[in-house]
Amino acid sequence: MLNPPPVDEENKEHEFLQKIEDLILEKYLDSDSSVFQLAEDLNFSRSSLYRKIKMHTDLSINEFVRSVRIKKVAELIAQKNITISEAAYQAGFNDLKYFREAFVKQFGTTPSEYKKKMKK
Repeated sequence: MLNPPPVDEENKEHEFLQKIEDLILEKYLDSDSSVFQLAEDLNFSRSSLYRKIKMHTDLSINEFVRSVRIKKVAELIAQKNITISEAAYQAGFNDLKYFREAFVKQFGTTPSEYKKKMKK
């Protein structure tokens, strides 16, 4: 019997997380999205998805989704000529104060400072 080729666990992990990010960007940028629906779309129970994401990222499902949304805002404000508020709303953030705090936590700078740096 032939031995199966070795599985690159890091690559599988990256593919799994990329699949989730793509799904979030495709279907779950609206603020009304549900973690239960995300888990269902991935054929996981919510608790199984929570454990898997926590194991790979050290983030909860909600933190991971927020992180993906914030990265999307960063991409939008760096590449497009739109306001930070418009970018935040497009990524599903309805509370700009909350968005700003989460952005600073993730990037270590305010959205407006980030935008200035990216426009240089």
